[in-house]
Amino acid sequence: PGESGAGERTAARYAALVRAGDRAFRNGDFAGAAERFRSAIVIRPADDAAWSRYRLAVLAAAGDDYLTSVPEDRYRVTPAELEQALRGGGPGFFLLDVRDPEEFDKGHLKDAVNIPFRRVLRHLDLLPGKDAPILLVCHTQRRAIHVLVVLRELGFTRVYTLKGGYAAYLKWKRRGAG
Repeated sequence: PGESGAGERTAARYAALVRAGDRAFRNGDFAGAAERFRSAIVIRPADDAAWSRYRLAVLAAAGDDYLTSVPEDRYRVTPAELEQALRGGGPGFFLLDVRDPEEFDKGHLKDAVNIPFRRVLRHLDLLPGKDAPILLVCHTQRRAIHVLVVLRELGFTRVYTLKGGYAAYLKWKRRGAG
């Protein structure tokens, strides 16, 4: 009888931890949810459901940490700010064009380095130090934003995107602004 009582207490403790983790997750306490799911995994290490909940809670906690740290300007550099920097009146950016080579070959910023966005992480050795200003460029800014998020999470503290992408920069130049 003692063994089944201990087993029932363990099962009850496991269920309570999972419920508490689910409640914490629903309330936006992702770190607390991860801790409760981790404790449940200690009780039942082979339980796929607890592992799945734990992974989601850890991912949500990291995402929440990142999103709450994004400043209002969202790490964007306007075409005018880029032009000023290119003329020596601003930070000297390492220009990383994350478009495909075919797009890059049709036109790009002078001195830009081309690493397609799906391959950037395989070529971190080509990037300057983590504190160096890096400007990410693609056609419309969408691919650059994906790279920005990952590089920021990896500790690159001065990564920015060209607002509107290379297309917006060209449009700005055609209007005679540059």
